[in-house]
Amino acid sequence: GLIKIARALVNNGEIENSRTILEKATESINENESFYYMDLLINIAEVWVKIGENMRALQILENLLKIVIYTENRNYAIDKLIKIARALARFGEFEKALNTIEEALVSISQNDDDNYRSEILVKIARALVDINNSEKAYIILEEVMEMASQINDPNLRIKTLIEIGKSVVIWGTKNALRLVEEALVSTDQIDNLILRSEVLVEIAKAFVEIGEYEKAQKTLKRVNMTAKQIKDPYQYAVILTQIAEVWIKIDDKTTEVKKILETAIEVLNQIENLDSSSWIFVEIIEVLTMIGELKEALRVVWKIRDPYWRFFALTKLVGVLTSAGDIKGALKITKQVTNPLHSTILLIEIARTLVLTGNSRISLALLKETLKEVNQIKNSEYYFEVMEDIAEVLAKLGEFKKALEIAGQIRDPYIYSNVLIKISRILVEMGKLKKSMEILDLAQEVAGQIDDPGLYWEVLIEISKILVNIGEPENALKILKRAVEVSSWIKTRTPEEEFNIQMKTVGVFLEIKDLERALEVSTQIESKYNKSKVLIKIAESYVDFGNPQKATSVLKEALKVAYQTKDPYHISEILVEIAKVLSKISPLGLSFLRDIIVLSGTLPEDYFLQIIVAYINELTPKEAVDVFIRETKRILDIKIS
Repeated sequence: GLIKIARALVNNGEIENSRTILEKATESINENESFYYMDLLINIAEVWVKIGENMRALQILENLLKIVIYTENRNYAIDKLIKIARALARFGEFEKALNTIEEALVSISQNDDDNYRSEILVKIARALVDINNSEKAYIILEEVMEMASQINDPNLRIKTLIEIGKSVVIWGTKNALRLVEEALVSTDQIDNLILRSEVLVEIAKAFVEIGEYEKAQKTLKRVNMTAKQIKDPYQYAVILTQIAEVWIKIDDKTTEVKKILETAIEVLNQIENLDSSSWIFVEIIEVLTMIGELKEALRVVWKIRDPYWRFFALTKLVGVLTSAGDIKGALKITKQVTNPLHSTILLIEIARTLVLTGNSRISLALLKETLKEVNQIKNSEYYFEVMEDIAEVLAKLGEFKKALEIAGQIRDPYIYSNVLIKISRILVEMGKLKKSMEILDLAQEVAGQIDDPGLYWEVLIEISKILVNIGEPENALKILKRAVEVSSWIKTRTPEEEFNIQMKTVGVFLEIKDLERALEVSTQIESKYNKSKVLIKIAESYVDFGNPQKATSVLKEALKVAYQTKDPYHISEILVEIAKVLSKISPLGLSFLRDIIVLSGTLPEDYFLQIIVAYINELTPKEAVDVFIRETKRILDIKIS
């Protein structure tokens, strides 16, 4: 907490006060306890650097080095050495940082667990990159590479070499390339063909990342040769698809990718139960789409047995074709779909895409054609949803009369009212506000037939939002009052559902600037935490509407409610939110408040109340900051003694 305060003081230019707090922070850690608080001391050192006290920082870090080198917990020591090295590098002590990294490296034992060695070596490589690319750094990197090569598990060794390679590529491709090539050599030691193939794919990706496309291509060919020996056709097809995905990143020509995918399809055809292979077919279709092989992609679609995955793939394919202007191709696909519901949905999606691409005339003609076919799905449970989609697209085309006619055929009042709301929004976008109001009146009338009060409330809230947007606050308020009444009919709702209703209601009241009614709703919120969050939102609106006095009053209430939770985490969070709103009222030392929150679990409540009340009552920045610093020092002195 002291460190956070000091850091905040530095950010606000309060160097002397920061120095005082840092002294306290350093003193508060007994020399005998330094071992247990190394991370804190490293943080203290970094703040000393920020205020230009490099020697103080260096003194702390050098003391830590003396302690850590002799500790019996080697793993802990290595981790801290790396952290100290990074801290030293941050204020230009590169030589000392590299020496510290060497200490960490020397501490790693051949007897250490492979996973541990891998993790530490990658950490050291990343730290080296952060320090500098001097000759000494390269010498240490050589040692890191050598140690990585000695990891016993070949799979882990390869992954370590790849990760180190990707870390040091910032220094140029030479070392990165060497590491990845060494990883490549190690793959022969992996007996499991599937695992070896997967690792080779990762190596190919690493070659791509460092710009060695030719080597990546050669590696992919090697993966292909290895994968051919895999007896499980499913696993073989997976590897082939992975090869294709990497290949398209390194070669503009699609011949090789097509050949690989054709092999994958042939292999999948050997599987008796193709249901389990559906997702691989989808992956193949995606790659074929990327290289423009849409006819081949369509041919593969029909191999998918699972209806869900087949429809998923068809929807993607139809979207690509329509966006590319191949409307005939997209329509040809829908004609091959035997499921009438699926073909109708695809036709609507084509029409929707055509609207977005500016082909309104074709879109309208297609929708009219779709309406002739829609009778085939009248008995489907999705019929009303389909009609909703058709009405929405028609409205986007400006065919409001036809859209309303279609909407009128929907017998479900919830879906019907939702369609009307969508049409109303489109009218607003087109500037037809009077017509939009008429549609909203109809939506409200239809919504009255909804049996479920929760759904009825939802529709009323949406109507009120549109009314706010078109400058009808009085009408919005009328609907909102009805929504509040309807919300009281909802039974057996969870606390989360209850809060969602209250939050949305408050949101609309805030939009129409009826803050007093928003406050009324907040009184009904049972959760102290949620209530304080809502009060802060209301306070923010008071600030935005030019009433800082009322805002401070609401913030005090939010603070009082937050303390009733008796949860330090919630209190801390609420304090942060209060600080954000206060920053809009006056440029006081808000970062102090934000950074002292960490102490909220240990400091007395009256301290926070006293400081924050003084803070928001006193709008003179200098006085407020002085109060804050004085009280902070007082309480910290008490705590330390």
